Amino acid sequence: MVLIRPDIACGSGGSNMSARVTSRANRQSGPPRIAHAGLVVNRAAAASRTSAFPSVGYTSVDSQAAWEVAGLDDGQALLSSLTPLPIITHPAGSHTPAPQPSSVRAAGATSSSNKQPLASATAASSACSANSNHGLPEELLRLADASAPVLLPQPGSVRAGSLDNRELDKLVGTLGRNKATWRRALVLSQWLQESGHILDDRLCTTLIRVCSEHGQAVTALSVYDWMKAPASVGGAALAPTVYTYTAAMRAALSAGLLDRALQIWEDAQAAECPLDCRLCITYIEVCSRKGLTDRALAMYNTMRSAPKGSKLSPTVHAYTAAMRAATEGGCWQMALEMWTDMKAANVPPTGHAFAAAMSACAAGSNWQQAVALFEDMCQAGIKPDVVSCTALISALAAAGQWQRAEAVVQWMLSTGVRPNVRTYTALLTALGYARQWDRALEMLQLMQQSSWGGVMPNSYTYSALLKCLGECGEWQRAEGLFCMLEQQALAAAASRSSSKGTAAAAGSSSGSPWQAAGAAAGNGGGLFSSSSSSIGSAAAAGMAAGLDSGVAQGLDAEV
Repeated sequence: MVLIRPDIACGSGGSNMSARVTSRANRQSGPPRIAHAGLVVNRAAAASRTSAFPSVGYTSVDSQAAWEVAGLDDGQALLSSLTPLPIITHPAGSHTPAPQPSSVRAAGATSSSNKQPLASATAASSACSANSNHGLPEELLRLADASAPVLLPQPGSVRAGSLDNRELDKLVGTLGRNKATWRRALVLSQWLQESGHILDDRLCTTLIRVCSEHGQAVTALSVYDWMKAPASVGGAALAPTVYTYTAAMRAALSAGLLDRALQIWEDAQAAECPLDCRLCITYIEVCSRKGLTDRALAMYNTMRSAPKGSKLSPTVHAYTAAMRAATEGGCWQMALEMWTDMKAANVPPTGHAFAAAMSACAAGSNWQQAVALFEDMCQAGIKPDVVSCTALISALAAAGQWQRAEAVVQWMLSTGVRPNVRTYTALLTALGYARQWDRALEMLQLMQQSSWGGVMPNSYTYSALLKCLGECGEWQRAEGLFCMLEQQALAAAASRSSSKGTAAAAGSSSGSPWQAAGAAAGNGGGLFSSSSSSIGSAAAAGMAAGLDSGVAQGLDAEV
C-alpha cells in the first residue's frame, strides 16, 4: 500500500505548489517515473498509453520515503520532493486489509505534514465505518477526509468489477466539492485503471466536470479525449453522452478554448447525440464569445420552436444566454423581443435575465426602460445584485445620466451590494461622456476607499476612461493619462528587476509620474486640470495610488 501525504495529494486550499526533486529521488528504487500533466507517472505504464489522460503510477516503495503527488496545474509537470513518511506496505497482489483506526492515527501523528488532532482521525474512521454499506472499501471512502492520508490498496488486490461505478461516481463528486480533496479524484481514477476496473461514461463525465470546476480545463479535456479514444490506442472506447459533451464544452469555454469547444459540438453532431437545453445553451455561449451571432440566434430559434416541455424547450438560462448573444452581436432589439417571448412563455425571470434585458436597453440608449425593468425586478421580490446594478448603471451611462448612475452606486453601498470594478468602470464611463472630468478623477480616488467598496481600478477602467477622452476630443488629457500609465508600468517592471534602492533612486531622479504626465499633456498642472482650474494634490495622490494598483493588476504584463 502506498501512502501519499494528504496536504499534497489533496492540493490543500487549491493553491499552486512548487515542484522539487531532491537527490534522494534519483536513489529511489523502483521503475523510473516521469512527470506528466501534473502527476507522478510510472514510465512503463505511460509507455503503454498514447492518450493524454493524467495518471499516477503505483510502484513498490521502501519504508524510508514515499512518492507524493504534487499539485495539478495545466501546462506544468510537477513532481514533489521525497519526504520521510511512514509507509504501510503489502505484498503486491495480496489482499489488502482495511487499515485499523490505530494505524491511521499513528500515520497521522508521525507525519510532519499532518498536524490534525488524533481525535480527527478517529472521527474520520468512524464515519468511514458508518458508510461501509456503500459497497466501497473503507480505504476509498477515507479519501473524502482531507485530514487523513491516502491509503490505497495495491493495484490488483481488489477484484476487478467488484466496485460499483455509481458509488464511485458519488465518491468522485464528493471529492470534487472540496478544494482540499478534488485532486484525489484523479488519484482514484488512475488507481481504478491500474486495478483493472472499467470506468463508465458517467464516472468519466463527473471527472471532467470536477477538473473543469477547479480550473483544470486541459486536464478535463484530456479525460474527454481518453474516454472516447479507441482501446487500440490506449483509450477507454466509451460513447460520450449529452452530459459528457456539455461538461467538455463548458471546460473548453471556461478556458477560452472556443475552437476546441466548437469541435466538441461537432463531435456531438457527428455522433448524432440527442440535444438537450443545457448543451444548446453552452453552444449559444460559445458562439457569442466567438462572435458567431447568427449561429447563436439560429440555435435560439431552434429551441424556441421545440415543443413546450421537451428537452430543447428554452429555460430562463437559455433566454438569458440568447439575449446576451444578441446584444453583444449588435441586435439589441432582438434581445428585447426575446425578453417578450420569455414573458409570453410564462418563464419566471431571474436577476441575470433582468440584467441581460437591461444590457440590451443600454445598447439602445433606452435608460427609461432599463429603470422600469429594475423596478419590476425589485417588485418581483428578486434582490438586486452587482450584475443587475451594473447593467442599470451601464444603461444610464450610455444615455449620459451620470447623476442617476452615481445614485445607483450610493444605493448599492447603503444596501450592502458591494460594487466591483465593472460597476465603477460603468460609472466612470457615465462621468466621461458627461465631461465631468473632475468628478471622474475624484471617483477614481473614492472607489479605492473602504467606505466605497475598496475597489482598485484595473486596465479596463483606464481603457474606458481613455476611450471617453478620445471620443470627447480631449486628446491632451488622454495623452497625459496614457503617459502616466506607461511610466507607472515601467516603474513596476523596474522594481521587479532591480533592488529597492535602485528603484527609489530612479524614482527620485525622474520626478513624480504625475508631474511628468501633466507636463506631457501640456497642462502645467494636474492630469485633468484646465487653464482655469486644477485638481488638488490629495486627489492627484489618490489617482497615482490607483494607477499603481491598476498597472500592477493589468498593465505591467504588457510591458
